[in-house]
This record gives sequence, C-alpha cells and structure tokens, in this order.
Amino acid sequence: MKFSIFTLLFTMFCLSAYSQCSSGDCKNGFAIYKWSDGDSYEGEWKAGKFHGEGKYVYANGSTFVGSYQNGKKHGQGVYTKANGNKYEGTWELGKRALKNNTTKKTWLPGKWEGKGYQDNGATWQVVLNYVSKDEIKISYPSFPCSGTWVFEKENKTQIFFIEKITKGQSKCRPGNRILIEKAYKDHDDIMGVYFFQGKTQVASANIVKQ
Repeated sequence: MKFSIFTLLFTMFCLSAYSQCSSGDCKNGFAIYKWSDGDSYEGEWKAGKFHGEGKYVYANGSTFVGSYQNGKKHGQGVYTKANGNKYEGTWELGKRALKNNTTKKTWLPGKWEGKGYQDNGATWQVVLNYVSKDEIKISYPSFPCSGTWVFEKENKTQIFFIEKITKGQSKCRPGNRILIEKAYKDHDDIMGVYFFQGKTQVASANIVKQ
C-alpha cells in the first residue's frame, strides 16, 4: 500500500513538473507554457490567464493565433487545423461568432476618409479600409494611432463594432464601441461614425467613400 501511494505521488509530481511555464512571466506578461499532453501556449498573460495576443499549439498539430480575454479566445483570430484548413474570424468568450449578415451591406467595402469631431471640440482625420466584416482597418493620422474594428452586432440600419487600437495606444482612447450607419438614406458614399465609451457618445465622424 505504501509503495502504491509513493508511486502515485511520484507520477503526479512528474506530470506536474512536465506541465510548466518554460519561460517568461505566466502571471502578468509574455511567456511560454507547455503541458504534459503536448499542447503549448506562447503569448500574453494577465492574472494567470491568457489575455491579449497569443498562439496556442495543440498536440494534434492544430493552431490558434489571435486574441484572448480572461483565458478564452475573444476577438479576431485564425484557427488552422492540422490538415491545413483555416477559419479566420471572430470569437466571443471562447466560441466562434458566426455572424454573416454584414456582408449583405454591399455599400460598405472600400476606402473611406473624413473628419472626426471630439467631445471637447477638437477635430481629426479618419481613414477606414473596410475589406469585409472580418478585415476592417482604422487609422487616425492626426494623433497618430491605428488598429482594427471587431464586429459585434447589427440591425437593419446600424452596425456595431469594438475598436482595438494596436499602434499608438497612448494617443487614442482604447476600447471604444463604434456605431456606423449611412449618413443619408439614399447615398451609399457617406458614412456616419459614432464613438462610445460605455453608453456615452464621446465623438463622431463623417467619412466619404474614395
């Protein structure tokens, strides 16, 4: 009996020793963690969970490269199966967000430029490159800062996004919620953009299709 308990404890110790933070800070920072089953994660951590940009490699050869929030896939990412098949899109708290209605709005794709109006009266330049709902690049040359929009939801006339600033974070307000709609019902080349912090609108912009 004593031998069995010793063997069990020794086995558990070996497995836990093999699953470990192999480099970096696995609590708050950038690090690599490897599991005993062959999985590994390389990326950003916060409070001991995957949080930020990272790459997860599964033992079967599949990979996920993208954004995490509180330990779950959340935001833009690319999941590649071992056989090479890919899914590029949006995740919400660990689940694929299969939202395709935005593609029906044929007036959206293209390059847009215009002027933004801050809540304090300041104005600034806006440049939007809208390829599809899964590829939206936004930049504010006046600050400067830039990033992407992540599709959230839509109705018949409006579309909502979460803005993710990836360059010049200190120059722009992070985490804006974005609402866009046609500025005029009968015009496909003028867009109204509204910026929210929580439920409060903090800025707006009129941009024109180039």
